[in-house]
Amino acid sequence: MAGAQDDVSQLMSTIVNGPQLYLTPEAIDYFAAKGVQIRPTPSTDKDAAVKSLRATINLAGKGPDARVAIGTLVEVFPRAVDVAIRPAEHYTSGQGRLEDWLQTYALSAKNKFLLSSKLIEYATASQCENFVETKVENRVVGSPTMYRGVMADATIDITVIITLNAAACALSSLSGQDLGTTQDAWRTWWAQQGGSFVPQAVSPSSNGAALSSGTELTDVVLKGKYRVVLATGDELVGTIEGLDDTSVVMESTTGPFKFNKTLVVEHQLLGLPAAMQAQPMAAGSGLPESQILTFAELQHGTPVGTKLLLRLASGKEFAGTLVSVTDDQLKLNIDGSEIPFSKDAVAQVSTVAGTKPEPTSAQTAPKAPQPLDTLYVVNPETDEYGKRLPDLMLQGKIVSDKNNMVAFVTSEGIKRSFTYGQITRRISHSEPSGMSEIERYGKPLFCPSGMVLVDVPPGKKGRPFFKVCIDAYEYPNKKGSVPVGNTSYAQAKKLCEGQGKRLCTTQEWQWACSGLEEYTYPYGSDLVAENCNAEGSQHLEPSATRYKCVSKFGASDMVGNIFEWVSGAAAAPMLMGGPLSKCQTQSPGVGGGAKPFTGFRCCKSN
Repeated sequence: MAGAQDDVSQLMSTIVNGPQLYLTPEAIDYFAAKGVQIRPTPSTDKDAAVKSLRATINLAGKGPDARVAIGTLVEVFPRAVDVAIRPAEHYTSGQGRLEDWLQTYALSAKNKFLLSSKLIEYATASQCENFVETKVENRVVGSPTMYRGVMADATIDITVIITLNAAACALSSLSGQDLGTTQDAWRTWWAQQGGSFVPQAVSPSSNGAALSSGTELTDVVLKGKYRVVLATGDELVGTIEGLDDTSVVMESTTGPFKFNKTLVVEHQLLGLPAAMQAQPMAAGSGLPESQILTFAELQHGTPVGTKLLLRLASGKEFAGTLVSVTDDQLKLNIDGSEIPFSKDAVAQVSTVAGTKPEPTSAQTAPKAPQPLDTLYVVNPETDEYGKRLPDLMLQGKIVSDKNNMVAFVTSEGIKRSFTYGQITRRISHSEPSGMSEIERYGKPLFCPSGMVLVDVPPGKKGRPFFKVCIDAYEYPNKKGSVPVGNTSYAQAKKLCEGQGKRLCTTQEWQWACSGLEEYTYPYGSDLVAENCNAEGSQHLEPSATRYKCVSKFGASDMVGNIFEWVSGAAAAPMLMGGPLSKCQTQSPGVGGGAKPFTGFRCCKSN
């Protein structure tokens, strides 16, 4: 309980020391050019603003413990403003109502603001997605073409003002109230509460379930070696190199990895940093001199059996060997008797000069057991009503993983093979590549020019997790170029490999199209035929011609225009996209031959 209160106090302190309002450089330039005076006076200290915004959003996950922060949130009310400008965009009446056309740019700017981590990472910002407001301003450049009093053709400068209302997001979650995004509304409500809030029956806030702040990891020693268990079931061993409000960075033999702290469910210290292990040596003795130790060092870096000298607040001294230590007590073996000492009674603890720890099996850092790989595969059996039975869980070792086929040896020694289509989830620790599935996800991935990042994070049951770069446009991957058709599956593979890329898998292509929302189409759940080119190869359009045919991740024309080759189970040629297709639609590309309607785009991953 005390720990949770300390966390809340620390987050409140960060908010109090941060700005009420932060403007990005683009926002500052925009409002300065318009001569608009902003109140309250905005801050340009990005670091302080980012810390405050993170702390505000994280408070919402603290539950009842964080309600003491409501008054602070109401008074400080952290928020941030960004401005996105799209100059000289071409509008025609054939693209629909002007207002609807402008709103698509607002939606695109909002998604880019959330996904690009301009201020805070997507995993944090997205929890307040419903509290990100957009306002669109437009200016017609030159003389528009009018038809019967309605604008038919024009060049328009578009400005989208984006506001992240972090305080309103957190307050809604903590109070269960839906009072909008203005500070005055929350101040009025707070005054009516008499400056104290005791919920009677808190209803879910407008932005869904309470936010989760994840594991705090307050006892982690930076640069220490740890065994970490993730919510996915994976176990990693490595050095924790970095830790902030939301993420943990771990370095292992296969590279650096970064994970959201919410994924960490268990952590075990295996070794202290070298700097904490080193001890000064007495001249010529070859043995360490005495060293004063803190309780944290006793807990995390002092082997059982070390000879210690204990001085109490009363002045008395005791010498013995370390048996155990907790947050509030240590136990010494003194002449064969184990005697506990309260932390409050201890004035100082030091090692005994000229001695080494007595040998004990407990000195050896615990070795993490080598976990088994786990596969969840589709159960071919059905119940009496024809409903498929739950997935089968198999444990053993992945022997190979290539051509969309996994070779597996069960813990009983039975050899089996599965296609990607049969596997619903896998937790792998011994992949031949030397990198597990979660390590591959956690490894930084930087997309080259012309590609967009598709990040499907862990944590949602029944959903895969991966990171992949995908071409923003159909081959030749150039905005404004007509996609290349009459391409065979083999040609598509060769062209991608020639660029240091590869063909996308069906899974990667689907999520790049549907987004984390699992939309049926790139633009939403309902078919709007004119949003994407429904004529296909009969009338191919240059890439990005239809501004509404863009996925949440930023990939254009994933449905409509031309069909695209993808790699299916066992590397079988498959086709996705195409006129009136859904993001989830897969068509067998029998033979993989070239046809007028077959094109492709490429992917790249760790």
